[in-house]
Amino acid sequence: MMHWDEQQLDDALREHLRRRLDGVAGRAEPHFRRRLALQRRWRARSAAVGAIAAMAACVALAWNLWPSGPAPRPGNGVVAVTHRPVEPVRVDQLTCWRTLDEGTVLLDDQTPMRRIRRQVLERYEWFDPQQQAVVEITVPREEVILVSMQPY
Repeated sequence: MMHWDEQQLDDALREHLRRRLDGVAGRAEPHFRRRLALQRRWRARSAAVGAIAAMAACVALAWNLWPSGPAPRPGNGVVAVTHRPVEPVRVDQLTCWRTLDEGTVLLDDQTPMRRIRRQVLERYEWFDPQQQAVVEITVPREEVILVSMQPY
């Protein structure tokens, strides 16, 4: 086995690394940028597929819960007289949501944060026995959540 002093070892390593790496110097950045672009596209496609799946689930659920056929009619035309008001009866409540990861954003002081957007639709349905009517309210909500990240 050959015994090398520290300077000879440094020179040999430097020469070996120079031969191996000089040909690829400066080529990492374009590859890195392409990789980031692919990740962004993948995230966007994943978010779109997730949103479509969530909306399809909401539509399927609403389809099953939606009343079918004509509204019920009074039977014999006789109206019962009551002196107390009749409260509407809640028939249905449906909540649909989706969560989108919008990636990294920088605050004014250059602090990196991950932005997550949550979109919610709440649908309430009541039946008013006095009016023989169905009342429906849809309430949209949107929340933006910032999650702190460790800077590199």
